Amino acid sequence: LTEDIHSLAPIVEMMAEDLLDEATPQIFTLCGRGNRSSLRTLRRGVSISEMAVSDLPGRPTAVWTVKKSQGDSYDRYIVVSFSNATLVLSIGDNVEEVTDSGFLTTSPTLQVALLDDNALIQVHSLGIRHIRSDLRISEWKSPGKRIVQLAAANSRQVAISLTGGEIIYFELDAAGQLVEMGTVDMGKEVSALDMGVVPPGRARSMFLAVGCWDDSVQLLSLDPADVLGKGPSFSVESRPTSLCLLEMLRDTSSPAQQPQDALKSAAILASDLTSSSSAITALYLNVGLEKGVLLRVAVDPLTGDFSDARQRYLGPKAIKLCRVMIQSRASCLALSAKSWLLYNYQNRYHQDPVSYESLEHAADFSSEACPDGIVAVAGNTLRIITVDNLGMLFNQTVFPLRYTPRRMCRIGNTMDMIIIESDHNEFNKEDKARMMAAASTADS
Repeated sequence: LTEDIHSLAPIVEMMAEDLLDEATPQIFTLCGRGNRSSLRTLRRGVSISEMAVSDLPGRPTAVWTVKKSQGDSYDRYIVVSFSNATLVLSIGDNVEEVTDSGFLTTSPTLQVALLDDNALIQVHSLGIRHIRSDLRISEWKSPGKRIVQLAAANSRQVAISLTGGEIIYFELDAAGQLVEMGTVDMGKEVSALDMGVVPPGRARSMFLAVGCWDDSVQLLSLDPADVLGKGPSFSVESRPTSLCLLEMLRDTSSPAQQPQDALKSAAILASDLTSSSSAITALYLNVGLEKGVLLRVAVDPLTGDFSDARQRYLGPKAIKLCRVMIQSRASCLALSAKSWLLYNYQNRYHQDPVSYESLEHAADFSSEACPDGIVAVAGNTLRIITVDNLGMLFNQTVFPLRYTPRRMCRIGNTMDMIIIESDHNEFNKEDKARMMAAASTADS
């Protein structure tokens, strides 16, 4: 059995409305008869299971998770950043606040990462805090008390952007020190920054992607022979607000693919699914724009040249890209008015909406109780969720009904609906309870 689809028959009535305020209408159906009746909500996208929701003492701006060491299977800390502070939560049997983690909690956090030597780094608005495994702390202060605006980091590299467009790049050396490798002045304000993860078997990521306020995106080289050398660039239609360099399976479909070509591709894919060697990965740069457009371009791993640019409108809000792990594969959440998941499944690249309320920031989450989850912030809440049924275009939620549904309608300007249920020769719940109580009294 590869897939189980619940029957909707018989459908009494159907309505398409955006009752859940997801910017995309949901399909509501009244199904069944008698005590087998139900209201079913059909939503296009990946289904989400909500594991936990906790209120926070303010509105957070970002969230990260980090392990205690590279060999750990589960995350140790959840780091939540606010506009003027940072909250550190310890992950165990319970998730609770800790004060002895070494993180600076009196300033907002821009980036958190676990280094290869099991040290932690926290980038905040005035510098970089380097927390070693024995809790020894060293600080790097920004020159002239300039504000650190953006940061990107992986297990061996850190890059920060200061006000005015200056970028400073650091690397982890053999002694466990963060060494400043170079600086570059972009000559314009920087709006987004990302360097991706260190590829397996490599000492560093080779590129730093930079988005600027003049509606451009440029790659900088991180090769020791040409540190921060300016590489290929391209213009976009609005300000880039987020970047994500990610190695994923190559998308072999063409935007203008003909039906007969699509059938051939499907036949080829069916034969390829039996062999893992058919999966071809490539480096992609995902660019989230202020106008809600997601741009995805392929990056040459040697020269950094761009190719195969594709774009999609995700919603009216500026896009925030968050790197996550889904079933141990590198994936990306694109957060706008609606959340979208960019992932690989069955040797194919997928870009599907998420059937959940709008999120503001997210990170992958792993604990003993939830080994493959996502931690996210929305409003004043912290949420732990899991992704279900990858690859399915539709998911449904079932709400049992007591009697046969006849009609339904939406209450204007609200998120509520009215359902009329009735059955011939049927009693309501209260009458049934009274009759059963009377029968039991008579028997006694």
